[in-house]
Amino acid sequence: MTDRLRIALAQLNPKVGDIAGNLALARRALSDAVAAKADILLLSELFLTGYFPDDLLFKPKFVDDAMQAARDLVADTTGTGVALILPTVWRDKTGLHNTVVVAENGEIIATRLKRELPNDDIFYEKRYFTPGVLPEPVTIKGVSVGIPICEDIWHPRVCDHLVQRGAEILLCPNGSPYWTNKQHIRKELVRARVAEDRVPLLYLNRVGGRDELVFDGASFAIEPGDKLVFRGKSFATDFIVSDWVDGEDGWTCTNGHVTELTTTDEAPGSPACWACAITCTRTASSRLCSAYLAASTAPWLPPWPWMPSALKTFTASCCPIATPPRIALRTPRIAPPASACATISSPSAIPWMTR
Repeated sequence: MTDRLRIALAQLNPKVGDIAGNLALARRALSDAVAAKADILLLSELFLTGYFPDDLLFKPKFVDDAMQAARDLVADTTGTGVALILPTVWRDKTGLHNTVVVAENGEIIATRLKRELPNDDIFYEKRYFTPGVLPEPVTIKGVSVGIPICEDIWHPRVCDHLVQRGAEILLCPNGSPYWTNKQHIRKELVRARVAEDRVPLLYLNRVGGRDELVFDGASFAIEPGDKLVFRGKSFATDFIVSDWVDGEDGWTCTNGHVTELTTTDEAPGSPACWACAITCTRTASSRLCSAYLAASTAPWLPPWPWMPSALKTFTASCCPIATPPRIALRTPRIAPPASACATISSPSAIPWMTR
């Protein structure tokens, strides 16, 4: 049993439906973890399919491809010394599950199933997934690790069960979308679980966009004693490496860096820009390309000079008018030209889209 761990959290932007692209992204993260000499690499919720894939989960070919990609990534861990925690879709005799696959040295050493499935106006996982039983900890590098999945930590019994069964540290992959004050809501949630269970909780979130949702990252960790030990970037990819030591007071972080959150003045504009730029240019389905880009006079959205340069360029190519437009969500009035969608895969190029 070790008394030291180096844990890497990959705060990345997996694209919904782009299994091959997400696998390549995960492989780069694994390579980064090896370079950082990490013991554990954690990826975000449903990483290989993108979160959330909705009715793609009804396509058997899509699920088969995701499971094969997971096996391929597991094989890549051979000889790396890195334990991989891979959230993905997984099908077994009990049904389809929102799952984490834990792998070391080319082998799957454990799978754990999401217990609490959200069923609200944003996510309706009960439509697709069978809930798992209360999860057991997984022994990784000789350490008992609990892996609650996203919604699981909103229900105290999951973390309580993991700790009662011996978990010394909790690693939680998420796909948590942004809304006003959401970053502080998450922090208060994790503070509550840590105060109840007296073990550290590392919270990984993704970034990027999916339809009307924007994911803001801002991954973080809290130790007992209400100590924020690290926090990643907001609205940007990040690769967060932290060192942990097991002492008299349990596991503590020795080198975390706390990045400042996006301010309340900046925050409303960031997701608006991300939603347009990412959804239009970085989603595997071309039908989404025209959904969010529009000329608008909405005064509450960010004006042209404030936008990131990449978004300005993209918008200008779609709206070639003298006065640069503002950006509005869910008010499509023009569609971008085909040239603007050149990097987006066509349905015929993705086998499961035609099945």
